[in-house]
Amino acid sequence: MGNRVKPLDEVEHKRLVLEEFLTGEVVELEVNIGIIKQGEVLAQNTSTGKWEQYDKTATSDSLNIPRRIYKGEEDLDTGASTDSLAAVVLREGRVDRDLVVGLDYKTDYLGTAELERNRIYLEEVLDN
Repeated sequence: MGNRVKPLDEVEHKRLVLEEFLTGEVVELEVNIGIIKQGEVLAQNTSTGKWEQYDKTATSDSLNIPRRIYKGEEDLDTGASTDSLAAVVLREGRVDRDLVVGLDYKTDYLGTAELERNRIYLEEVLDN
């Protein structure tokens, strides 16, 4: 009889969003900024009003302030179109922190705190 408990590195994570406090929000993405992955942390560019990948080292346009998480099922290629792109994002809720892209919860304390201020909580999930 084998061991029924899997080591943590063998646990398969599946669900990004654990609970939503408010329904998702449709936002307009900036074009030509690369691939937006499921679980990507986003920030709103204050110059354009469009959303881009969060960058904690950014010094302008508020791109260093994380506010939403892309919750779509598929990655989005922002370079594939010159038109406006829309994405559904999580605006309030609990997510599996191991599936979040673009923010390291172990070292980015200010980013994590800003998400929590916006009621997005990064949760540890052992068996998702």
